[in-house]
Amino acid sequence: MTRSLSLLALVLSILLSGCSRDEEGTENVVKETPPFSQAATLNIPGTSTTDVWGFERAGKEYAIVGDISQNRNFSIVDVTDADNPVLLSTTSYPAFDMKVWQNFLYVVDGLHDGLGEMRGKIYNIEDPAAPVAVGNFPSAHNIFIDEKGYLYLSGKHETINNEIKEFGISIYDLNATPAQPQPVWSSELPESHDMAVIGDRMFDFHGEAGTFIYDVTDRSSPVVLSNLSTGKGYDHSGWTTENGNYLFITNELAASSEFDFENLGGPDIAIWNISDVSSPVQVGEIHDESSRVHNLYIKGDLAYISYYSAGLKIFNVANPGAPELIYTYDTNGSIDAGFEDGFNGAFGVYPFSPSGNVFVSDVTTDFHIFTPNP
Repeated sequence: MTRSLSLLALVLSILLSGCSRDEEGTENVVKETPPFSQAATLNIPGTSTTDVWGFERAGKEYAIVGDISQNRNFSIVDVTDADNPVLLSTTSYPAFDMKVWQNFLYVVDGLHDGLGEMRGKIYNIEDPAAPVAVGNFPSAHNIFIDEKGYLYLSGKHETINNEIKEFGISIYDLNATPAQPQPVWSSELPESHDMAVIGDRMFDFHGEAGTFIYDVTDRSSPVVLSNLSTGKGYDHSGWTTENGNYLFITNELAASSEFDFENLGGPDIAIWNISDVSSPVQVGEIHDESSRVHNLYIKGDLAYISYYSAGLKIFNVANPGAPELIYTYDTNGSIDAGFEDGFNGAFGVYPFSPSGNVFVSDVTTDFHIFTPNP
């Protein structure tokens, strides 16, 4: 009898140890470590932060953060130590969008109405703590620089015969003279919003006109391969999966009454199978009823998205037709969720740093660094 009671006590002890409770009487639950954590934030001079980009030099990582408030500047931050970012320099020039080629930084003010806009500016950033202006180029809304050293402008304006003329996309060669971009091609289509060039494919995100895909093997003579559209909203920006078979397109005006566009609506992000580029097929979408989307990049199997009042969102897109949300962080908790957020919140995202760290620019809370967890 004593032996039986002892055995029963042992069994009960084992069972209870597997269901241990904390001091408040709730079961202890092993919480999964999130894939990313916020490492640091940094105040950037100005009150209207815009985009963010990054570059690496001699084993050190840097971020460039723009501002178009009354300060109208851009700042360069040493982010090598993600926990302790250091503001190296702030330069007085309005930077809405910015990209880097070799030792040169290219910035534009983002205005695209032909009135009051400033020409794009080129800076030598060999010393990130002391950028030096070395040249300029036509004004534009957004810019892109591909891996072969070609600069792309969207919504470029130029005065020709005393008349302001607008071009959809223009391409410049930086290889011979980075401080003096050489024009090689301009589209006669109306204003484009943004573009991405991946390999020899150019993706022209053309607002209400949808998205045009070009073959730019010959940068001086792009060839249209297809035009795709959901028929609603405003194709704003996008990126492909690493194998090039799927294209994710953000729709900044999926639901908004602030602008007089005819075809508002559609998904925040449309996912297209472009493996047959002559006949793209929409295979999925992402939609958030609480916020509007801005920019998106894909690295590996992850899509990194700046989602205005919803903040940073990261999706696993290993199965492109069925993205899985794996991380979200509201970079500006003071903004109420909703489409009429005044385009405040997470503006830019940059996931391409060698360390794997992710940079996010927020219109009012400035600069955020996120690090991957082991």
